[in-house]
Amino acid sequence: GDQQLPTIFTIGFGLTFSRGSGTCGENIEDCLGEELLRYIADVGDNFRIDTDYQQDWREDGKIDGELFSESFGPPGPCEDPNIVNNRLSDTQYPSVGSMISRLPPRENCGNYFNAPSQAELQAVFDEIASRMFTRLAG
Repeated sequence: GDQQLPTIFTIGFGLTFSRGSGTCGENIEDCLGEELLRYIADVGDNFRIDTDYQQDWREDGKIDGELFSESFGPPGPCEDPNIVNNRLSDTQYPSVGSMISRLPPRENCGNYFNAPSQAELQAVFDEIASRMFTRLAG
């Protein structure tokens, strides 16, 4: 029969991006923490890396905008869905900069949730419980 694989959810609890205007450049620690949690959640939803620049890095240890063994496929849930418009083909981008299109900081995506404080945490737990129930009931 069909084997059901585990699903991984991640929560960025306490990632507030409180310095300056809230950008990654001004909040490097929060940004790197969120990037790691988004990566784990990306792998935990379908057991493959969907984010284009991470696929590129994993293939040959460098980000050069080109894949050799497979196509990039649809964008990951934490990438701007319009990133496909930047591609030259299913396996190539014109530049490295054109393949990096993250969603803004603090934005929930896929199985990643941001809960900067305890007030948002219950809503995140409720959403995860809802997804788990749907998965088990389906």
